[in-house]
Amino acid sequence: MAKLLRIFLITTLIFAGYKGLCQDLAMLHYTVDDGLPSNNVYHVYRDSKGYLWVTTDKGVARYNGIKFEVFNTFNGLPDNEIFIAQEDHQGRLWFGTYNGALCYYQNGIFHTAANTPFLKLPFKATNTINVSVEKDSSITITFENRNIFLNIKNDYCKQFRLDKLSFSKRGFDLNTTIRVNKISANRYALINASKTATIDSVGNMESVQDINTRTDTKDPIYITATHAQ
Repeated sequence: MAKLLRIFLITTLIFAGYKGLCQDLAMLHYTVDDGLPSNNVYHVYRDSKGYLWVTTDKGVARYNGIKFEVFNTFNGLPDNEIFIAQEDHQGRLWFGTYNGALCYYQNGIFHTAANTPFLKLPFKATNTINVSVEKDSSITITFENRNIFLNIKNDYCKQFRLDKLSFSKRGFDLNTTIRVNKISANRYALINASKTATIDSVGNMESVQDINTRTDTKDPIYITATHAQ
């Protein structure tokens, strides 16, 4: 009898859970009236401490579940227009800025070129389009100017210039690069919608590959075919 009762209770809880899933979820809509710096929101990111970071064209807002705290250039950001936020393995929260300036937040401080020397760039950056956290705990940053990307490990920033490589002759349009990923200690992959170009750690091109996607499965399977050199 006790066994049957346990089965009944478990079954009841399971069906109650399914019933709950079928109900409409409550949606909260936040605006400047609730504390956001702008209604133009680019990205929402949850960090390792549970805070929600909202990036906008007028700074960023950190939400603790109760209220928003707004940060902008007055608080140390190098730009008010922030597109993305991404935390690395060291707990540094990186921000992708419109003006391309490097910036991360850690322990209550915004680190920029003004107070953190390795963040000072030797070139004029434009519009950070992606920040990727790599398996070796480094981060790779790409800009609107696809001829340049950075890989940062700890406090060392390595710059890659691609303007002297003949990507077009190999069938790869550098201007359509979506992101760059570090695939090993000495190799990087430049990825667009249809191809992947691989370069070594000093910027020499190794190969260009097609990306073929099967659409008859729920999760696409990517198959690469190396171009003849």
